Amino acid sequence: MPVLVVAGAEDVLVPLKSSQAMASKLVNSRLVAISGCGHLPHEECPKALLAAMSSFISRLSPRPDLENR
Repeated sequence: MPVLVVAGAEDVLVPLKSSQAMASKLVNSRLVAISGCGHLPHEECPKALLAAMSSFISRLSPRPDLENR
């Protein structure tokens, strides 16, 4: 299953190194570190978070079982 790991590059609660370690353990993951952002990217950097999510979602392949719905 594809996983997007989003980290604030300036997060002091969960350091970027921890997010990198988590992403490295997930087989199909992508890590996005948002510069200038801390622990709450959805509040601090919503446009950058949306861009990261949109890019990730646009690269997903559609599930064949859902194509004809």
